[in-house]
Order: sequence, then structure tokens, then C-alpha cells
Amino acid sequence: MPKSQTKDAAYRWKLGAVKAIQAGEYQKAITALSHALKKEPDNDLLYFSRAIAFSKIKEFQKTKADLKKAASLGNEKAMKLLTKF
Repeated sequence: MPKSQTKDAAYRWKLGAVKAIQAGEYQKAITALSHALKKEPDNDLLYFSRAIAFSKIKEFQKTKADLKKAASLGNEKAMKLLTKF
């Protein structure tokens, strides 16, 4: 898939995730973010956002794993939140 199509697909998944989070549909957001991560596996913000969605459904092991990944990619908010686990 050409790079521009990959970015477009990732953008559509991210947009869907934002809408799902705003609607309180966290499982739907997690699914959308997981698809976006397949297109952009080094996107720290996607991991951070998915961690927040996991925390909303009390999946704390997955929350911590995504926070660790986001932090390893340089996300400072994830680094701060990890101190609470």
C-alpha cells in the first residue's frame, strides 16, 4: 500500500477513535486505535490514547503495557502516568 494510502487509512481510524471516545464507546475506540497502530506502529500518541481507553474499561494490565510503549517512544504524559502504577 502506498505511503499516502497508509496515512489516510491511519487518519480515518484515528478519527473514528476520537469520535468513539467522545461518545464513551471505549471498546470501539480501542479497536480503531489498534487498527491505526497497524498503520503507524511508532505513534506514541496512539498508544497513549489506547491506554486511556483501556483504563476506562478497567483493563489495567493493557493500560500499563500501552503506557510503557508510549513512554518508550518518548511520550512524557505516559511517563508521568506510569509512576501511578
